[in-house]
Amino acid sequence: MGRQLTPTETKIHKENCERMKYPQLGIGMPKMRTLDSGIKEIQEIDPNTQITKNALRKAVLSGDIPSKQIGAKRIFDLNEVWKYFSAPAPVSTGKR
Repeated sequence: MGRQLTPTETKIHKENCERMKYPQLGIGMPKMRTLDSGIKEIQEIDPNTQITKNALRKAVLSGDIPSKQIGAKRIFDLNEVWKYFSAPAPVSTGKR
């Protein structure tokens, strides 16, 4: 489902991940976002992105991108969005 990142995007992604690490824990800091703020940040990072609000919504609601319901809002970790969309697409065998 995801597309291959360009070398520049991969470099930016790795730099962003390194910047966001908790040095004492060695884990990335969660960047919890709503659908609107998440797509806005994606578009700021990559103005030519092909990730649409609808594609992001579907991935969140299907559970492909983990999320939490907080009152009327559903939030997700933007780091999980990068993982989801940068994962290699499954290989199709041509059989149904």
